[in-house]
Amino acid sequence: LTSKTNALVVFLTEPELCPQHRMRPKKQQPSLARPLYSFFLLLLSIFILCAIFAFGLVLVPKKLGWWYKCGRTVDRSTCEMTCFDGKMKCPHPLGRYKTFYFNMDEMSFKILFVFLTYSTLGILSFQKCARLIFQRLHWHFKGKKDSILPLDNPSLQDTAPSPRARRRTAKGIRVGVFVMYCFTVYPNFYCGWNTLQYLNDRFFAMWSNQLYFTITELLVALCLAPFLDARVPLPRPGWHALPLWTAWAVPLSHILQSAIDQGVNNLLRGRGLRHQVTRDLGFLAGDLVPFLGASLLLGLHRPATYRSRPARTGLLLASAAALGAVVTISFLFPGSD
Repeated sequence: LTSKTNALVVFLTEPELCPQHRMRPKKQQPSLARPLYSFFLLLLSIFILCAIFAFGLVLVPKKLGWWYKCGRTVDRSTCEMTCFDGKMKCPHPLGRYKTFYFNMDEMSFKILFVFLTYSTLGILSFQKCARLIFQRLHWHFKGKKDSILPLDNPSLQDTAPSPRARRRTAKGIRVGVFVMYCFTVYPNFYCGWNTLQYLNDRFFAMWSNQLYFTITELLVALCLAPFLDARVPLPRPGWHALPLWTAWAVPLSHILQSAIDQGVNNLLRGRGLRHQVTRDLGFLAGDLVPFLGASLLLGLHRPATYRSRPARTGLLLASAAALGAVVTISFLFPGSD
């Protein structure tokens, strides 16, 4: 009876010890910090995307002098806009020179679809990267100290977490994958812009070749995107590592394709023009860094990896897919400058 009475007294005086009380979480008041934070990341992503467009389309060509070797100077006062159907301004007068205009035909909707697709993917990617970078910085300066505290106490040296264990508890962005992801920006930007140019010019002689590179470059970025978060575990080199095998095989096929096509002539033999050398250097970096990074993530630098049958099977299938893609593209869609 005494024990039951003491338990009743404790239950009445300290209700936080009651299991039912602990199961009821307190309602948090809504805050404007999270919406404002998301809106800030959205604006930052749009700004970064616009900066990349300005850097790739205006600053680099002007710095390298491409605009002075090709194109023509337009007299804005006498421009008649004879190729403009004017449907987008109807019933207003057409006017003269315009920086931007489009005709109301089916190709305009295709161009708009490609542009909005790349813009949306770019904004979402940069927004995710910015959020993960801020989380990584927060973990580095605050959360990481909790895992280092046992090192300050000599009595807890044996229980101190190892550096590998600290990396497993990391939050935010995975630095290695982020570096790989950054090197995929230029190939995707170039392929997306070339796709728009081919549609706008009705130039379909190399459309199949360009569409292959556009899809595969975008596929590499999409396969790396889930592993930007450090909390997402890296799969072992088996069937579960299909995204990493894809990010390994596609750059390998691009490197081999460039080696037998125009990359050797432009880079090693010095036969390419300045813009062709710059383009091929960007492509080589955009393929080589993801290829080497995926090799490290898959553990291909460790001899113990090749003792695993799933790893050997994945390596064989990925290599066969890369070589098959090179052979197919070389025979069906021969490229040229």
